[in-house]
This record gives sequence, structure tokens and C-alpha cells, in this order.
Amino acid sequence: MSGGSGAYGTWMPVDDFLRGRRRTCWRPAASRDHAPQRFPPPRVYRDGVQIMREVDSVCDIRRGDHCLVAVKVVRALSHSFDWFTSWLSRHGFCIVYHHFVALEDVAYVDDSGVPRTATGEVVRILEHTNTVRESLSEIGAMTAGNILRWPRCAVEFLFDKAQCQPVALAEYGDMPCLFVLERKLTEGDRDVIVERADRVLRRNLTYNLLTNNCEHTVNAVCNGMPTSPQAPEIFMDLATTSLRGLALLALGVVRRLAPWPAHLLGSRGAAVVALHAVGGATAGVPAVIRYLRTLGSLPLQGAAGVITTTEETYLYVTESLRALLVAAGGSAAFWLAASPGLRSRPLAVAALWAGAQYVPDILATWAAEGAWRAVWRP
Repeated sequence: MSGGSGAYGTWMPVDDFLRGRRRTCWRPAASRDHAPQRFPPPRVYRDGVQIMREVDSVCDIRRGDHCLVAVKVVRALSHSFDWFTSWLSRHGFCIVYHHFVALEDVAYVDDSGVPRTATGEVVRILEHTNTVRESLSEIGAMTAGNILRWPRCAVEFLFDKAQCQPVALAEYGDMPCLFVLERKLTEGDRDVIVERADRVLRRNLTYNLLTNNCEHTVNAVCNGMPTSPQAPEIFMDLATTSLRGLALLALGVVRRLAPWPAHLLGSRGAAVVALHAVGGATAGVPAVIRYLRTLGSLPLQGAAGVITTTEETYLYVTESLRALLVAAGGSAAFWLAASPGLRSRPLAVAALWAGAQYVPDILATWAAEGAWRAVWRP
């Protein structure tokens, strides 16, 4: 469908909402005071330092807020899939986030679920973004109708695949779970962030996954530092997962090299032990490093007023549990995957290999949610 607000007239979710075709997943609210309250718990961001929290109501979003949603490369293709992916992020299944910054305060949510300013304008955000449909439209425009130019234009597009632009917050109206990185901002701080956003827009920055992704852009706007703590964490996850797989393969090779000469049996045993240690460390070491970062950051976050004393205690307890589950559970999963009894079950080995680090982390999130509801929630 053409005639939309996306690149080259691509029809976007916000066009459905603004034209009354359907509603967003956000409930209408006359003001922040009329919005329902759930008191979601604080969470530690991927870097182990910053504090993030699910937005209780979209009316809580103010200009200058650093917001996050579950990243999904096929966003806006299916509103049901967008909703499901967002819902999963509430329960710990999201390990990568997309970032944007709010440019106006949300004063109320209208009957279509669209966030509005006090003057009735659609609330805007700034982000480095693109969708599959917009991408295809842009590549099609680059080819000028010549299908033979598609491969070259597609490669050129990948080096600058996202546009830094203001869009309506309602663009994410199919995603019920929005998060905000918690910071103490004065009205003056918020004005400065909006001014920086204007300057960033005028610069027309080129997207780069490693040096100028969506998080770089939002951090440059919010604190003047174009950084992306998430990027090295993602590559660390890929590296540890790959190393875990190599350790599993090496164990299989070592065990199949039989019979070993008598004078090398000791070396074989040492190799098996070393490979088990390496495989277990791929889950344990990152968990310990993150935990140590968190231990150092929580007192600072509490002193800055980002979290309350009760929330600080909650995070100490739950992050200790997370470190224990991920380190011990991940190591145990690797040892189980490497056991001779699973040689004939490649699917089980693959599941243990892939889930050694992530399943314990998800279980820790669930346990933290339960503890928050049972003990700490106001």
C-alpha cells in the first residue's frame, strides 16, 4: 500500500492509527494521572551498569527520555508478530534493543491510542531506523526500474541502511512494552537534549552498525557521547557462543582419536579437562564480569537517586541470583552437552550449546519478576 508516511510513501503502522483503521495497543488516557499503574521492576541494562525500566504508561514518556524496544529486523510486516516480540521482551527473551529518544512530552493518549502533546500534536521521537518495506522501496528507487542494478544497489544500501529521522511515537503502537533508561533529568537537561536532536538531524548522519548505530545516535543526543555499550556485548555473546561450539567439536575429535598410545593417555585426559573448562567458562566468565560491573554501579545509581534503597536491595539480590544461575547453569549445560551419552542426539547437543548462556538468564528474569511481585512491589 502506497501513500503512507514511510520512505517513498511506504505505508506504516502509524498510518493505520492516524487514519482510524485500527488502534494502538496503548490504552487511551486523559493524562498521566489517569493512566493505569503497574509498578514494573527496575532492570540492569546489557552493559551491567545502566538501569532500565518498562514504561508503566506511555503517558510517562517525556521529552529527552532514552527509550528502548525489542529489536526485530522484520518490524512492521505483521502487527501481531510485533506485539508478540514486544511481549517476549517483558519476560526476558530480548537480548538486543533498538533505541530512540522522545522529542516531546506525552500529555495524553487519544481514543485511537495515539500519544499526543498538550497541544494535540502527535508526539515524535528521533531514531536511526528503517523497516523491510521501506528498505525494499528505497532499493527499488535506487535501481530506477532497472532490475539488473538490484545487486549493486542492495550492497550500497547496506552501508547506509537506516535514516536518522523524526517519526511518530505511535509508529511503535503495536509494541506494548517500551523501556526507558533511568536518568535524573532536569527541565534544562531535557531542553538541551532536544537541541542536540535538532543538530543531529541537520548533520544527516550515515548509519553504521559498528560506529554509528541507533544507540550511538541516541547517546550522542542524550549525553553528548556517541557510544554503544550494547554492540560489544553482542559481539562478546557471539564470540563466547562460537568458542563454546568449538570446544564441543574439539571434545568430539579428542574422544574419537582412539586408541591413544599409552604415553599420551595423560595428555588426552588433560585435553578433555581443559576443553570442559573452556566450554564452562564461556558462560561463567561473562556472567561474573557483568555481576562485578553491577556491584560497582548500584551504589552510584542509588546515590544519584535513579533507584530507591528498596530497589537497590532488590537488584543486589536478583543480580546475584542471575550470576549464579548463568555461571553454574551455563557450565552445567555445556558439560551435559559434552557428555558421551548425547553423541547420538545432535539436536539435544545443539539446544544445550545454544541455550547454555541464555536459558539460565531468562529463568533469572522470571525469578526476579516473581520476587518483585511477592516482596518488593509497592
